Amino acid sequence: ILDLMPLGEEGQWEKIRATADSGAGEHVCPPDMCPQFPTKESEGSRKGKEYRVANGAFIPNLGEKQIRAQDNNGTTLNIKPQVAKVNKFLASLGKICKAGNRVVLDEKDSFIQNKKTGAKTELRLENNVFVFDLWVEKKEQANSKTPFQRQGK
Repeated sequence: ILDLMPLGEEGQWEKIRATADSGAGEHVCPPDMCPQFPTKESEGSRKGKEYRVANGAFIPNLGEKQIRAQDNNGTTLNIKPQVAKVNKFLASLGKICKAGNRVVLDEKDSFIQNKKTGAKTELRLENNVFVFDLWVEKKEQANSKTPFQRQGK
């Protein structure tokens, strides 16, 4: 699924805030986010793809990352954001829906729901922007041989 901004830490996990973006065609994250997951060349970076940002300027695609994360319920998510000089992780709602999910945006009960399993990832409204939490293993843990498991709430 999925503006990842490191917000906090809990043991071997780092909390990331993802911004749900209905105007983003791709999931996009800053180059320095989740350094434990290397940036690799992508089709977009090979072809010189650029993204138009809010001020109208264009920024280049720098590659992509393959990020393993979990939501607050402990559901494992495999996210492949494109990398560009943005300020936060932007989660493309269009890509989320194409991946077999539905998105409900409401003032009080907003979520992403997997259509097959029914599993929900809660969205919350912060400053009139919908966001959700992701948890990624810290660098030392992501590179170790320990199983990928974070307990849900």
